[in-house]
Amino acid sequence: MPPSVEQTFARRAKITTYLLWATFGLSFIILACDLVMLGGTSLFITPPASGATLAFTVTLLVLTMLENRAQRWSGPTQGLSSSSRHLTTNLKEGPADSEGKSLESPTHDYPPSKSTLSSSAHTPDSSTGYSSYTYPITSDGLFPHRFRLPAIVFSFLYALLWFSDLTMVAFFTTLWDNFERKDVPKSFIVAPIVECVFIGGQIGVFTALGVLCTLQRNVLVKVRAASAVV
Repeated sequence: MPPSVEQTFARRAKITTYLLWATFGLSFIILACDLVMLGGTSLFITPPASGATLAFTVTLLVLTMLENRAQRWSGPTQGLSSSSRHLTTNLKEGPADSEGKSLESPTHDYPPSKSTLSSSAHTPDSSTGYSSYTYPITSDGLFPHRFRLPAIVFSFLYALLWFSDLTMVAFFTTLWDNFERKDVPKSFIVAPIVECVFIGGQIGVFTALGVLCTLQRNVLVKVRAASAVV
């Protein structure tokens, strides 16, 4: 049985968090390799690129942790669409007798049980197939920071930045191999080679992060639109 939209979204959300941690660790490894040659093989591009990447990654990781904590504290109604939220609070009251007592019991228990919330909120809209119950959309229609447009654009920009760094390191490593310097041991060329490998991994991580966050954003846009129509 193929995974549902909600399951795919949750799996991608975890992967994006893992990718942020991956680029966090790769930044330190690349910086350490570059400092072996004192930044010479990268024309001192790697140190500022690593610093900017760490600032970007740490910011998104902190915001992601705060968003996850807020979602846990908000309870099971976080992210409910307008129709689903209405189902959890609306009570069908019957006519009252002379003493003001209701003659009919409410259609829904209040407060609703978690199973009731789950069954009603996970019912997808017939026209869109999306339900916003499990999606991290605030009441103002805002998405998690890593799924917002600035974070996606910067992910691809960082991929381009590291690609330029990779080109520079590979170029000077080739020159180093052809014209060996007498004041530096030949074995030192291993450091820029290892640096190139990890920079390639960094490019792949940022590219994957940008693509996955774009896919997540597209899902959230559709969910928000479906919730607004209801």
